[in-house]
Amino acid sequence: MLYFTKQQVFLILGACLLCFLSVFPNFIADGTPAEPRFLDNHKIRYGLDLQGGAHIAYEADMEGYFLKKNRALKDEVKKLLRPRADSVTESAKFPLSYRNLKVTTQGVSVDIIGADSDIAEAKARLESLEDSFDGEASVFGANVAKYKVTQEGENRLSVSITEEAFAAKTGKALEQTAETLRRRIDGLGTREASVFPSGDRRVVVQAPGVKDSEGLKKEIGKTAQMSFHMATDELIAPPGVTSIPGRLVAESEEEPGQYYILEETPLLTGDNLTDAGVSGDENGRPAVSFVFDAVGAQRFGDVTKENIGRIFAIVLDGKVISAPRIQSAITGGSGVITGNFTAEEAGSLALLLRSGALPTDLTVAEERVIGPELGKESVDSGKKAIIAGFLAVSLFMIAYYGLPGVFSVFALVVNVFAVFGALTWLNATLTLPGIAGLVLGMGVAVDANVLINERIREELREGATPFKAVSVGYERAWVAILDSHVTGLVSALIMFALGAGPIRGFAVTMALGVITSLFTAVWVTRLLFAGYMYYYKPKTVRFGLSGT
Repeated sequence: MLYFTKQQVFLILGACLLCFLSVFPNFIADGTPAEPRFLDNHKIRYGLDLQGGAHIAYEADMEGYFLKKNRALKDEVKKLLRPRADSVTESAKFPLSYRNLKVTTQGVSVDIIGADSDIAEAKARLESLEDSFDGEASVFGANVAKYKVTQEGENRLSVSITEEAFAAKTGKALEQTAETLRRRIDGLGTREASVFPSGDRRVVVQAPGVKDSEGLKKEIGKTAQMSFHMATDELIAPPGVTSIPGRLVAESEEEPGQYYILEETPLLTGDNLTDAGVSGDENGRPAVSFVFDAVGAQRFGDVTKENIGRIFAIVLDGKVISAPRIQSAITGGSGVITGNFTAEEAGSLALLLRSGALPTDLTVAEERVIGPELGKESVDSGKKAIIAGFLAVSLFMIAYYGLPGVFSVFALVVNVFAVFGALTWLNATLTLPGIAGLVLGMGVAVDANVLINERIREELREGATPFKAVSVGYERAWVAILDSHVTGLVSALIMFALGAGPIRGFAVTMALGVITSLFTAVWVTRLLFAGYMYYYKPKTVRFGLSGT
């Protein structure tokens, strides 16, 4: 157990050196002129409770989200009841008559006109929505029905989402909202932010170090629903007209009070965009360039080819931001949005398009700003706790175990640096509960060293030589050490998987402390013992106050 090859010695010493070097960037003050830029991305990030910042809880408009989904469902119902000849099976090509097609947050309802056989045929077609509509099979389990069709009265059918699908769609919408907000915050340079769903309709944003919560809300809370529509022949609505049945009437961003009359169904949406950035128009003014995905590029090419000479309106959040006339087919899958943009407005729009549209409208349900003074007090308290705990444990280990205690303290130092180094390179966020996890990890590391030292003492008392006592001590302590570390690691993984926020922060640092202590307690101290035994060849191993 005390024999090491040269390769093993270099690996252990190299790992210890890497632990120390990993923490080095944290000792360089932010904004130091000589600081290399890449080091800024390799520093421990402090959570909201340690440096203050903005806490914003958004509430998602799930009713509006499902209403929008059900409008698309309405179009699919129309297609099934009045299909094209090639859109359904041979036995169901004929159109069915219906009336009172209505959309609610619960689904779509319709009255079927005709005999019982027509109603049965309509119900059969609507039940095929399971396979023909939504394209979200990955969201639901294989045995989860997405829609249910029920008959109300003699001739009224309703299509509504099942409870299982409702829960799955709600969860997905909140996850998409959180991811979109996270991308927008990252685009603003606030990389420390934490964004996560909470409950069945909330998304929480925690942005450490952010003092201007109003500016943050302004940038990340924009809906950015983008769509592309063909203008009708009328083009401009008469003065005072802001809505026309069966048409989309959208106000011009550049000319308030002027409304365009557009085809209601969009030809493309922002979901087809893959990238957006700031560029310039033919006059050098700021513009926004965008790129479609493969499907969007094909559709964009077909639309521009078939509608040369017509107005193609780009609508963002209900307003026409650009309405160019199609001059020729655009087949490259990219385009440019022009308008009276400032450089800042163009950059903001590009960021919104690049990060994607929010699936739902958001309202601020809770907001608070935590001052940096409170965070500083938490950091200072945490530092004092770690230092005090480390010094107390070190003094005890050295006084009680003597030289083996010195080896244990050195391993404990390496363990602390290893944990902080791992937090640095993982870009993890250190929180106040995370500091508690660090202290607990130190306790686990000390426990492993105590087991080893006690085993060595037992062997010495039974008359074993120092070399054999150390070797057998490590061998017999290994099983107990592994058992305690695996138990601790499993506990941390369970807390991380089932917990949220502070509990996860505690679990991360605890898990890192358990993993690194296994390395430092078993390998680092054993290497120190081996070097001491081979170099000094002692007659006995003297312990401190605990005796031999």
